[in-house]
Amino acid sequence: TLYLWFRIPTSEPAEEFCRRLLLGSGVVLLPGSAMGRGGEGFVRASLAIEPEEYEEAGRRIREAL
Repeated sequence: TLYLWFRIPTSEPAEEFCRRLLLGSGVVLLPGSAMGRGGEGFVRASLAIEPEEYEEAGRRIREAL
């Protein structure tokens, strides 16, 4: 599977950001900190979804932020 890594746009810990995003948008991202200390401040998104779902996920994330 291919993944994209994104820097978190806030100062909150990666795990808290992902939890807030999940509850607010239904979009699941993996906190970068789950991959080691160097991943803190980032999230990881899988690209294993249908292309048309990218736009919907982006819309939901924007609304939740």
